[in-house]
Amino acid sequence: MNPTETRSAWLLFRASLALAFVASVMACAAPKDGDGMRYHTSSGKAPLLDVPPDVAQLSRSGSDARPKSVAASAYASERAQPFVQPTAVRAVGDIKLEGDGTDQWLSIGRSPDALWEPLKSFWQESGFLLSIEDPARGVMETDWAESHANVPGDLVRDAMGKLVDSRHSTGELDIFRTRLERTASGTEIFVTHRGMHENVRDTPGTPGGWQAQPADIALESEYLRKMMLALGSAPTAGTAKVAVPQRIVKGDMKRDATTGRSTLELVEGFDLAWRHVGLALDHAGFTVEDRDRRTGTYFIRFVPPRPPGAEPGLLTKMVEYVKPSPVEKPLKLGIQVRSEGGASTVSVLTEAGAPEQSAVAQRIVQVLASDLR
Repeated sequence: MNPTETRSAWLLFRASLALAFVASVMACAAPKDGDGMRYHTSSGKAPLLDVPPDVAQLSRSGSDARPKSVAASAYASERAQPFVQPTAVRAVGDIKLEGDGTDQWLSIGRSPDALWEPLKSFWQESGFLLSIEDPARGVMETDWAESHANVPGDLVRDAMGKLVDSRHSTGELDIFRTRLERTASGTEIFVTHRGMHENVRDTPGTPGGWQAQPADIALESEYLRKMMLALGSAPTAGTAKVAVPQRIVKGDMKRDATTGRSTLELVEGFDLAWRHVGLALDHAGFTVEDRDRRTGTYFIRFVPPRPPGAEPGLLTKMVEYVKPSPVEKPLKLGIQVRSEGGASTVSVLTEAGAPEQSAVAQRIVQVLASDLR
């Protein structure tokens, strides 16, 4: 073979290698799921956050990512219109996707016991680990998972990630709580989302650490739709995504000038108020230890946050490292919904059932009011 033929053969060999590499990149980078919902959950424990879960509900600052609000005075007329989602199937078998405003839930003609294992399988097959499994309370919660839905579609990065098992860190963590509530006709299932965003301290004075983010209503709707299809055994039905409905202001916070007691006034009857308050508690991350629909009371556990400026210094942290300071005992409170006609009042009760009039009660009502606005 002369030098010219040898060089041609070598160039052809190199071109073949290049084509093979491009083909492998395209194959590895092909998306598995067309909805863009990609998560990675570590097999270990959830990452340590700056704010404990019981306190994270009180630091939900920042802009609200939900749709534009409607005035509370127009709520009655808005409710007169049927809750219609023409873009997706809203019923599969005995399962119905119901809702009011941005709050949605599944209504199923089966008992919570019959749904528990299928729901566990649903979250595990969706790529999540479960950190809380409490059939007695009807609550399961996923571990913190890193969302990769917004990572740009870099084919080379995705392919190399599969080849060397490296991942692109997004600084976005999501957690989902599923709550089952027994009804006269079966079960209602509620799914709520909480998110955390990592602020990198790149310059002096810049706040860093994990910061709570507003609940993503679109994600909640999408997982309810997926759950409906999975429990209804209809994987090909309703491929359209559920559109997020218009957000409605359901009530306002009131403060008694004489007693100083804060309450939340809702312009709706008991059934809707009970569901909305339960979802607001889930969004805020409160630990609901029990609930009594007969008396309209959710029993929660609340860990008071440190007051502003009370963050321990370096010396205190070193001392606590050697001898940890005693953990403050959480408060046990009741969140009661009382209704009369088409209006409801939400108030905070002490563990003994008396009206709670402290600053803690006002803070809790503010958190609930923020979610229901």
